[in-house]
Parts: sequence; C-alpha cells; structure tokens
Amino acid sequence: MKTRYQKSENYLNTAFDNNVLWIILHNNALAAMLNLAEEQEKRYEWLKAADLYKKASVFPTKEKDSLGVAELQEKIGFCYFRAAFQARTNKEYRKYMKQSVETYEKELKLLEELEETDKGVRIAHANALIAYTRARLETNLKKKKELLNQWWITENQVLDAYEQAGDLHTVVRICNNLIENNIYDRVWLVSSGLEHRKIFEECVNLAQKSLRILSNLDDDYELARANCFAGWYCQFSDWVLESEDEIIQLNQKSQEYLNKALKLSQKIRDARLSSWSYFTAYGSNALIYANPALGIENTKKALKYGRIAKDNHLIGCGQSFLAMLSMTMAKFLQDPDKQKETFKKARKMLQEAICNFRIINFLEGLSIAYPPYIFVLTNLAAIETNQNTKQRILEKATQVTYKGIKCLTSWPWQGLLYFYLSMNLFLLSEKKTESREKRDLLEKAKKYAKEYLAASEKMVTFNFKGQSDGHYRLALIYYALTRMETSLTRKNELLKKAANSIEKSLELIQKKKKLLQSAWASGFFFGKYYDKLGTIQQEIYSLTREKKSFRKAIEAYKNASLYYEKAEAPAHVAESYWHLAQLHDEQTEYQKASRNYNLASKVYESAAAKIPQLKDFYKNYSLYMQAWSQIEQARYNHSIENYDKAKRNYDRASKLHESTDSWSYLASNYSAWTIMEKAEDLSRKEITQQAKETFQKALEQFTIAQKAINQKIGETASAEEKELNQKLLQAADLRRKFCQARIQIEDAKILGKQGKYLQSSKSYEEAAQNILSIIDKVESEAERKELEYLAVLCRAWERMAEAEATTSSESYLEAAELFEKAKDHCFTRKASLWALGNSSFCKGLAAGIAYQSSLDMNDHFKAKGYMKGAATSYLQSGYANASDYAKGTQRLFDAYMYMNKAEGEADPEKSMKYYSLAEKVLKISAQSFNKANQPEKESQVQQILANVKEEKALAISLSEIMQAPTIASTTSSFTAPTPTSEVSVGLEQFQHANVQANLIAGLREVKVGESFCLSVEFVNAGKEPALLTRVEDFVPPDFIVVKKPEIYRLEDTCLNMKGKQIAPLKLVEAKLVLQPLKKGVYQLKPTAHYLDELGQNKTLQLKAVEIKVEEIVLSDRISTGTKELDS
Repeated sequence: MKTRYQKSENYLNTAFDNNVLWIILHNNALAAMLNLAEEQEKRYEWLKAADLYKKASVFPTKEKDSLGVAELQEKIGFCYFRAAFQARTNKEYRKYMKQSVETYEKELKLLEELEETDKGVRIAHANALIAYTRARLETNLKKKKELLNQWWITENQVLDAYEQAGDLHTVVRICNNLIENNIYDRVWLVSSGLEHRKIFEECVNLAQKSLRILSNLDDDYELARANCFAGWYCQFSDWVLESEDEIIQLNQKSQEYLNKALKLSQKIRDARLSSWSYFTAYGSNALIYANPALGIENTKKALKYGRIAKDNHLIGCGQSFLAMLSMTMAKFLQDPDKQKETFKKARKMLQEAICNFRIINFLEGLSIAYPPYIFVLTNLAAIETNQNTKQRILEKATQVTYKGIKCLTSWPWQGLLYFYLSMNLFLLSEKKTESREKRDLLEKAKKYAKEYLAASEKMVTFNFKGQSDGHYRLALIYYALTRMETSLTRKNELLKKAANSIEKSLELIQKKKKLLQSAWASGFFFGKYYDKLGTIQQEIYSLTREKKSFRKAIEAYKNASLYYEKAEAPAHVAESYWHLAQLHDEQTEYQKASRNYNLASKVYESAAAKIPQLKDFYKNYSLYMQAWSQIEQARYNHSIENYDKAKRNYDRASKLHESTDSWSYLASNYSAWTIMEKAEDLSRKEITQQAKETFQKALEQFTIAQKAINQKIGETASAEEKELNQKLLQAADLRRKFCQARIQIEDAKILGKQGKYLQSSKSYEEAAQNILSIIDKVESEAERKELEYLAVLCRAWERMAEAEATTSSESYLEAAELFEKAKDHCFTRKASLWALGNSSFCKGLAAGIAYQSSLDMNDHFKAKGYMKGAATSYLQSGYANASDYAKGTQRLFDAYMYMNKAEGEADPEKSMKYYSLAEKVLKISAQSFNKANQPEKESQVQQILANVKEEKALAISLSEIMQAPTIASTTSSFTAPTPTSEVSVGLEQFQHANVQANLIAGLREVKVGESFCLSVEFVNAGKEPALLTRVEDFVPPDFIVVKKPEIYRLEDTCLNMKGKQIAPLKLVEAKLVLQPLKKGVYQLKPTAHYLDELGQNKTLQLKAVEIKVEEIVLSDRISTGTKELDS
C-alpha cells in the first residue's frame, strides 16, 4: 500500500506528464499553425496568412507570453501590409493598410507592457513600422515625408543596436528592408538633388554592409535581396554623380549585382524577389546597355512574377516598363499595322499601370507611367496619316499630360511631364496655321520647357543628358518663334537665346559623353546639335553681320562634320561642308568656299557608295558640288580680275550643271557667264571690237538662259528652288541690260579712237543710263556699289569725250568732278589713285585750254601742277604709261609757253634762248610719249620740234594735241560686278524628310505569262522621318499580280503603303510579282506619295522603266494562219 507521500508523488508525476503533454500538443499545434501561415505567405495569400497568425496567437496568449504575441502581431501587420498591395480598389488598400497600422500598434502596446530591460530596441522597431505604414496611408506629402524620415532614423537606430549585439542575421534583414522600403517613397520625396544624393549614398552603403556581412552567412534569400537592391541603386548613379568614370564603374557593379541576384532568385523561387531582380535586369539592359530586346525579356519575367505575387506595385511597374520597351521595339517593326497595334497595346498597359498605382496610392508609379503614356500617344500621332486624327491624338496627349500634372501636384518628380507637355504643345503648334494660336502654343511650350529644366536642375543635378534634351527642346521653341517674328531686333534676340540654349545643351552632354554607348550615338547626338547651332548662328550672321556669329557658325558646322563622320553618316557630313561653303561665300572667301564644295562633292561620292539605292541621287549632288566649287573659283578669279581663268571656271561649271539631272537647265546661265568673262578679258586687253561682239553673244546667251529658267519655274516643286529661279530670272534680265551697257562702253571706246568724240560721248551717256536703270533692282549691296561706280565713270567719260570734241574747259572740269566722285566709290587704292589721276589730268587740260586763250601764267602754273599730280597718281596706281603721258603733256605746256615767249620777244638773242628751251622740253616730252607707248603723240611732238628748230611759228593749236590718255577710259579701271544672285540650292530640303524612290524590274524583257519581280525602293535622304502613303499605277494594265506584297495592301493598281514610317537614311522596299497577259512594250511610270514631318503631302514621279513583252514561241507548233489562234 502506498503511503500518502507516494500517492502525492504519483499525482505530481501524473500532473507533470499531463502538463508536458499539453505543452507538447500546444507547441505542435502552434508550429503547425505557423507552418500553414508560412505556406500561405509563399502562395502570396496574405489575408489567409494573417488569419492563421491570428489563430496562432491564441496559444501564446493563453500562456501569457506577451513577447510571443507581439511577434505574431508583427507578422499579422506585415501580412496586412502586403495584402494592401493586392487590393482591388484604393478603399480596400486603405482598409488593409489601416489594419496593418492597428496591428503594429497592438504589438507596440504589448512590448511596452513587457518587464524586460532590453525591450527598448523592440519598441523602437515597432514605432518604425508604425511610422512607415502610416506614411503609406498619408496623402499630405509633407506629413508623409516626416513619417518616412522618422521611420528611417528610428530603424537605423535599431540597426545599430542589433549590430552592437552581434545579431548579424537581423542586421542584414533590417539593411535590406531599409533599402527596399526606401524605394517606394522616401527616395522620391526629396527636395533637391543634394538630398537625393545623400539618400543614394546611404542606401548604397547599407547594401554594401549587408553584402559584406552576408559573405560570411548562409542566407541566400537576404543575399539575393541585397544584390538586387544594390544593383537597382547603382543604375541611377548618373542622376547623383558627376564623374563619368564613377558612373561607369557603378554601372559595371550593377551588372555584377544583377547577375548574382538573378541566379539566387531562381534558386529561391520567391516571386516577389524574382520580380524585383528582373526589374533590376530591365534597368540594366534597357537603360545602361541599351538592349531593349533583352530588356523586354526580363520585363516580361518581372511582370509574370509580379502577377504571381499579385502585387499591384510590381504589376504596375512591369506594365509601365514593358510598354516603354514595346514602344522602342515597335519602331523596328516593318508592318505599319503591327506597329500601330503595338503602340495601342502599350497604351492599354500604361492605362492599367496607372490604375494599379492609383489603387496603392503610389505617386512615384504615376510619375513612371504617365510620361510613356503621353509618349505612346505622341508616337501614334507620328505615324497617323490623317492630319485631323493626328491633331486629335496630340490634343489627347496634351490633356493626359495636364491630368498627370494635376495628379502629381506637389510631387517633386513631375518634371518629365513638363518636358512632354512642352513637346506636345510644340507639335500642336506645327499643325496650326493661325499665327496667334501658333504663338500661344509656342509660348506655353517655352514655359513648360523652362519648368522642366528648373525641376531637373534642382532634383537630378547630374542628369546632364536629360537637361541637355531640355535645353535643345527650348532652343527649337525659340527658333520656331523666330519664324513668326517680324521685328528684326526681337528676331535677333530669339535667335541668340536659341543659340545659347544649344550651346548649354552641348556643354551638358559633353559631361556625359563617355556614357553614350557607341561612336554612332555620340556622333548622332553631337552632330545633330552642332548642325542646329550652325543653322542658328548662320541666321544671326545673316541678320547682324556680326563676325562673332560667323566664326561660331563655322566652328559649329566643322564640329557637325566631325561627329557625323563618327556616326558614319556621309550625307550629313557633306551637308556640313555645304553649309561651310555658303558661309565662306557670304564673306567673299571664295577659295575657302570652293574647297568646302569640293569636300562636299567627295563625301557625296562616299555616300553614293554607302547607300546604293541613292547612288544616282548622291552622284547628282556630287556633280552639283563640283560645279559650285568651280563657280567659287570663278568668283575668286573674277575678283582679282583674272577674267580668262574665271571664264574657264564658268565653262567647267556650265558643263557640270549640264551633266546633272536636277540643275541642267542652269547650264545656259553659266555659259552666259563664260562668254561675259571672255568679253571682260578682251576688253581689258583693249581688243575692243571683239570685246563688243562677245558682250553681244553674252546678251543673247542670257536670253536663252531666261527661257530655260522660266520653263523650270513651272516644273519646280521646291519652294526654295522656285524662289531662287525667280531671282535668277530677274538677274538674267538685269545682266542682259548690263551686257547692253558694256556693248555701249566698248562702242564708245571705238568711236573715241576714231576721233568721233560726240558719238562716243553719246554712247557713254546711254551706257550710264542703262546701268542706272538696273542699280535699284540689284539685291547685293556690293554689286550695287560696283554698278554705281561704273555709272559715275560712264558719265565722266561722257563729259571727257564731249570736252575733247568741243575743246571745252567746262566739260573737262565736269569730267574732273565726276572722276573725283568716282574716287569715293572705289574699292581699291589702285582704282582710287587712277580716278584721282584722271581728275587731275582733266583739270590740267581745262587749265591748259584757259592758258591758250589768256596766256596767263597762273593758268600755265595750274595746268603744270595738275599734270604733275596726275603723273604721280597714275604712277602710284601702277599705270606707268599714263604717268609718262601726263609728264609728256606737262612738258608740252612748258614748250608752248617758251614758244609763245620766243614769238613775242623783240630781242633776237632772247628769242633764240626761248626756242632753245622749247626744243629741250619738247625732246623730253617726246621721250615721255615714247615711254607711254603713244607713237602718234610722239610724232606730233617731233613735228613741233622740227618747226622749233627752224624757228618757225607754232603751226598747231595746243588743244589739238593735248588730249586725255587712252588709259583714262580703260575698262581696267573697274572690276566687273561680281555675280551674287546665284546660290547653291537644295540644302534646305535635307533639313526635312526627303524621300527618294527607284523603280526596279527584275526583267526588262519577258514572255507572256512569265513571272517577274517589280519593286520600289524608298530611301529617306533627309533628317526627319516621313510616312509613305501610296504608290499609284504600280500595277500596269495587261499585267496580273501573282504575288502580293507581304506588308502593304494592293488596291486595284495602287499600292497602299499604310503610312509606313521611313526614318532618316533608312531603306523601305515594296515588291510584288507580275505576269504580262499581252505582247507589247509597256512604260511603267508609277507615282509615289508621302507625308513629310510637317504633314505636307509630297509627290515623287518615279523614273520610267520599259518592259518589253514577247509572245511565247513553240518550236513544234503548226501555224493555223490565224493570228488570234497562234498567239
């Protein structure tokens, strides 16, 4: 029998066993419950998991295990937090997030009731969770930021405490939570780029700390998280760092982190983590390494795992990023319908993304989704052929942008929306014709471009590429405003602002030059920007004639040529040289202009080899550039009065023009210049009669040129070329009149040599009137001054010829005054001295005539003084013969005076002395006329000398031998006006879409029923995209289509190109297979239509192709004698 003690012991043992059993059962049930909850978490059934954790909390509650209950409350709070991201409505989202907050608050209360001394860390952690979760509910951005900063500071304190305690697993978990949760809001709620950089550095340091610790821990999940988010932050290094080398280094690290994260996430099989890892991969592939195809692959996986996780944030990001990349890839699609369909799918994805982000109150998500949503609408507008529909789409894009800005009011990252709003307003302005409406849109576009720049400079200080784009956008707006400005002062101000904006754009992009992925990308961006800068500086120079603008334009085009060469775009390189040539021509730097035209010609040859489809097109331009190189050489030789060389240059230019397709009609114009230069050369050589006849031929050739130009005006489609041809037509008429004036000048010279001075004077007068009649019609100021000078000379020669006919001192004085006036119009010192010499000589002749009448020694001294001055001026101007002529005339004055004194002297000895002096000076005079190559004058003086030797009276009047030297009326005294109306045309058309097309037949000779391929090759030689609309008469009559085009629609004989977009310097081909039904010779001559970037309809008449169709001849066939049956 057991004692009482034994009974008690048995009782206690039984009781203990029962308690242990209860504990065991209790723990098993709890473990089972927790396992079930974790299984639900793995299935992303967060509400079911929360419910299981609630049920599990009963066990520690019964045990009064407050810490255990608190830990479960944290799990429940996290489940509600994650469930909120799966909400179907914003109301549901807020409900679950509030439940999360309430649960965390319960945890806090339980922790505060604990009696443990080290509960402070747990309480701080709970407070951090409450602050963060409340921030997710808060719509006031200021309060949201305060809560997030509270969370960040508190959780970092918790991190430090665990690090000091040596709990490394908790340390890495908190590090990873901080850098992940920071992404959702805090990193975006900064007020400046400096603050953004600080957060970036904090997060990168936390990621590196986590990775360092994890290198010694066995925790693949946290290691994957650390790599994933470290890679994510490194992708945005160019937003916060200035140094290109640092950025490149971090980009490389990002790729390393990405590879590790992807490998680990696949091993762990956690959908949320996999989704995040693939998003990081998206950023690396799409943003850093410019590989949109791989980016799409990764984004699809990210979206797939986001949908498994049922996470609105991940789904919205996946939809946004996939839409962005789809838009990029859509541009490579050949079928316009598929391209449009892709854009529409992208639009739908972005609309869904916006809805998903709205549900979870994720403003950064909206700032991610709205810009591509706007951009996809812009892309749809770009490929729309119906102009009304295009405008409606652009208006829709603008409305969406305004809506996005309203949604993101006070959000610091809405700058990109300003950029797109500016862009859409600019595009809309191009569709408007009413000037006020256009100007209003441009002013708004300017306002938002400036707002974008202000936001970008403040928030993303080192995102120089984005800021560069903004300044370039602003430059385009300023430039568009100049097109509407009538005030030259205001126009100049706007042009300078545009130039400053592009210079700033270039300065910024230079800082991130290394980040441009290839020589092509670098060349394209810099080439495009420098080209636009050159255009603007060239316009400033044309407006102001500022040398500074000229130098800047030269520098810009030189840089453009270098960068376009890097981008392997020879056609654009040639265009840069062409611009340089035009600038040098404006400065009358003809040799430099010639060199640049020659370079352009060579590069166009390279372009012809690079793009075979444009071989004929570019070869045509190469010949045209060669022609202009010769024209510039001609202008140079003309300017230095080497008219023979100028003639040869114009002759080559004429032949080169004749060999081109587009400019052959101008050959006759340059042929006329060839003849005119020859006439000028003959005139300078004093082959006067032949010069006169040659000027007549030039006049006739300009008449032929007028007819050719007039005919071309009716055929020309280009507004630029039509305007130039109108100018050339007028110029040809003016040159005809100039040739007539030159004929009259040469005729006057001939009549003067024949002694028919009055008729000579009349011809000079008519020449002057003809020249005066064309001066006001000449546009070039330099040419106008040259003509004014020539008109004054003609009037001077007219008065001089009349003086010689009438021996009128008044006429000589009038001629002298006109020569004095001509001196003020001279461009060279030589011409000025020549005119001064003529003026002095005429004054001397006038004084000589006065002395002859009065025998007043004052008149004698005047005549001698003027002749001496004339001799000096002629000598200094390089006319030595004229100088000697003046000296000879001066000695004649002295001889006449001595002979007059000898005849009047009564004393024979004194008379003899005067005759001796006269003889002496006459010998000197004769020698001077001999040196002047004036034998007739020398002979006259020798006759006088013979009389003097015989002491005879002066047998000849002084006025009979004293005349102006022939050099006084030489045409060497003026430079023939430089031709300035001609300019090289065609460059402007390359600034827009410029589609060229070739019709290609696989066979030119076919049999009835035989198949052959017919295709059209389109190439865009311009700098803007175009939309191909249709090819009319593509299928000729009596032919059937055997194989239709794969992409385009055949509508009867017309090929509908469906608005196929053709980018600059890209090729598009459309082909079909035909069979002829009848014998015959067929001329295939389709017409192609396209829309340029401004929506203007352009037409291309394709070069005809002849197809010869023969009947099928069967060798063994017996003829029926009937043609119809035998055919």
